[in-house]
Amino acid sequence: MKLRSEDDLLKKEVRMAIIAEVTGNENLGRKNEMLRRHEIYRDKNRKWVIHALAQEGYKETTLAQMQNRAANISVCRRIINKLARTYVGGVERKCEVASDQKTLDQLVKVLDFNTAQKKLDRFRQLFKNALIYFYPCKSAMEVRPDDGMPLWEIKAKAMAPWQYDAIEDMADPTRAMCYILTDFPEREQFITVNANYARGAQGYRDPGFSTSQGDGRDQIIADNPADKGKEKREFVFWSAKYHFTCDDKGEIIPLKSGENNLNPIQMMPFADVHEDQDGNYWAEGGDDVIEGSVLINKLLTDGNYIAFTQGWGQLVISAPEIPKKLQGGPDNAFIFETKPDTPEPKVYFATSNPNLMQWLESVRMHLAMLLTTNGLSPRSVSAKLDATTISSGIAMLIENSDVDEETKDTQSVFRAAEPVEWRIVTAWQTLYGERKLLIKDLAEVPPMKEPTKIALKFLQIAPPITEGEKLDAMKKRKEIGIATTKDLIKLDNPDLTDEQVDARMEELTEEKKANQAEMGLGQDDNPIQNQNKQEEPPNAEEEEDA
Repeated sequence: MKLRSEDDLLKKEVRMAIIAEVTGNENLGRKNEMLRRHEIYRDKNRKWVIHALAQEGYKETTLAQMQNRAANISVCRRIINKLARTYVGGVERKCEVASDQKTLDQLVKVLDFNTAQKKLDRFRQLFKNALIYFYPCKSAMEVRPDDGMPLWEIKAKAMAPWQYDAIEDMADPTRAMCYILTDFPEREQFITVNANYARGAQGYRDPGFSTSQGDGRDQIIADNPADKGKEKREFVFWSAKYHFTCDDKGEIIPLKSGENNLNPIQMMPFADVHEDQDGNYWAEGGDDVIEGSVLINKLLTDGNYIAFTQGWGQLVISAPEIPKKLQGGPDNAFIFETKPDTPEPKVYFATSNPNLMQWLESVRMHLAMLLTTNGLSPRSVSAKLDATTISSGIAMLIENSDVDEETKDTQSVFRAAEPVEWRIVTAWQTLYGERKLLIKDLAEVPPMKEPTKIALKFLQIAPPITEGEKLDAMKKRKEIGIATTKDLIKLDNPDLTDEQVDARMEELTEEKKANQAEMGLGQDDNPIQNQNKQEEPPNAEEEEDA
């Protein structure tokens, strides 16, 4: 759907056309693929391994046996989290306007902002498109004291591409003129159709999906996400100018829409982060980690099934006139009557010796290629994988791999995105603050004057060190004069605010004075130095006088 103007959103026929495209096969196919990525990232590899095996035409009994031995190693999640490290080491934010710093520090804490940004970075790496949504939400704990009106807080939510739709801006297709938020009840339909098509059987249910099916009813209790929107579908529209919610017939619901259908903050409550858009809003690519994760788990599943089927000895009997029923066991024997002209009977267990190490080597090779093609050093991939370490070994190989490529490009994306995000947060804070409807933590600080003028410094991930090494480093920083006591307290307690650090310094000072008073020392007295003075031997002149 192409919009020439935001005003077209107020036309019912336009909304109906948009809803038809949102629920159309092309868009649902896009969402289904994005949901598949998300599930593989969320450790549901086994589900999609069984789905892939079902497409290869195995018998249902064989597929059931393979399902029971299907691997579910979190290859995708490990790699994505390793690559998306922009916020892992921490970030320092400095406001150009000094009075804004206190507000910024409080907002970072109340919104749990760094956690949301870390998730957004991982979504960008996984999907190539990701969105963060800032919205007001009624507090479950606080009300306004004078009249009992519920107070509001501001939430930050990182969103995956299957959770929203976008209408491209005709002037710049890489940007969205309008966002639509709605549930995705069609997800199960696509899974079922794919499984039926793969098996060629009516009513066939892929066993890999049996644990994730809903009952088709959006119930009052915490329900299966697949059931949301099946009974009462709603579509939430956001543009810079308008905000409203409509039903599946395109009728606007007044109680869930802005006053006069207007956006109350007159700006998008979303900020995008993208990678490789190539002139369109939805980026393409990024399938290698997803398909590589499924392939590695398929190889492991194949190895498990081979070990199962070929690990059992098969009884083989070769003799004339074999009885139709034979009973074995340690206290039974097979007895055959032989004749001079008949071959000698043979009874033995046929065993196989499958080369499972070849399968493990194939896993190692695919993992090494997956790491190197995604900018991760293969230095530790040469580590040994064997039957006893395969599961933990794969995770360890990824964890120990080095990240070769610089993250400057990713950091620049977030340096551009954060000012937009803080501008949105400030707009919500101003709107609800003027109405005195903000929770205490947000009402205590005024909105920032210049929310877009914030300098970001992304910190590198520090290698793990012991507590002793940490204290030695802090001591050396103090001795050579590059850190004050306040700096060291902040270094040791990065979550403390400046006020809390000052209070901690005052507490330490008072404790030091109290300890010195107990020992009968003045502020400048040093017991170690005094002890050294008492133990010093007399000098040569004093000895001669004696």
